[in-house]
Amino acid sequence: MVLTIFLAIATGACQPLPLPFQPPAAQKIANSLLTLPNGTGVLVPHVSGMENDSGDRLAGEVVLALRKRNVLAFKVSGNRLNLILRGFATGTPEGKDQTRVIIQWTFSKTRGYSIPTEIISVIVPRSAWNDGTSALLREIATRSADKIANRLLSPTTPKHPSPKWEQALHVWPIDGAPQKAALLLRAELETSLRQRLIKVAPRIGENSLVIAGNVSFTNVKAGKRNIAVHWSLFGEDGRELGVLQQKQRVMDDSLDQEWPKLAREIAAGAAQGVQALLESLPELMPRTSPAQRK
Repeated sequence: MVLTIFLAIATGACQPLPLPFQPPAAQKIANSLLTLPNGTGVLVPHVSGMENDSGDRLAGEVVLALRKRNVLAFKVSGNRLNLILRGFATGTPEGKDQTRVIIQWTFSKTRGYSIPTEIISVIVPRSAWNDGTSALLREIATRSADKIANRLLSPTTPKHPSPKWEQALHVWPIDGAPQKAALLLRAELETSLRQRLIKVAPRIGENSLVIAGNVSFTNVKAGKRNIAVHWSLFGEDGRELGVLQQKQRVMDDSLDQEWPKLAREIAAGAAQGVQALLESLPELMPRTSPAQRK
């Protein structure tokens, strides 16, 4: 029998997350991953989603801006203890000759947690964005570094506890959405799963589970569309263990301009549903501590 769970998608552009989808208050506090112990630095690789060499140049500008704010930052070197600051950029036409640029900055460690930290949104001349002018990249880097440095240097919470389940979960590439939107939704789901102490595997392993998603859009009437997301959870033997369904009606312009926020909310709801599925399956026993096993 395949368990099916129905979830609503909350549109962040219009309202806050419904209470069942909101993370506990303790999870809203700054995360310990953002501390800089023993001189640990920040590695800033190429920013995804930008044309030509703009992604590399923006990464370099962010490194310089962070250093000016007393944050040890690198572009291509460092050590295994470095935090990794990844950027994902989208540009959406705004009016006749402007573009709304949204940069999502996410911290991660090679074998650690990935936490969406900041979203930068600016409206800029379309020609400057298309050309990747130095002045524009410097402006984006300055705004980004201000917020990132504040997060890095703010008080933090204790370290993450261990994941609840022995099995790791691999998020399969998401179908049905444009490539950039699908990549962002996948990254957000991985983050939301980790925040719920579900171990995420970058690739399918011998004992890993798989969650696969498909996004579909249906025109309802002028200016509005239905968005539906179908998630299937598969066991290590390929058997479908459960299904999640998310549906919501959204405004057309919110899909383009507010997709980073919407993707985060879709992921938060889906992660809650995945946790419910895992807890409902007796064969997937939660991890127990040594004291509990005695």
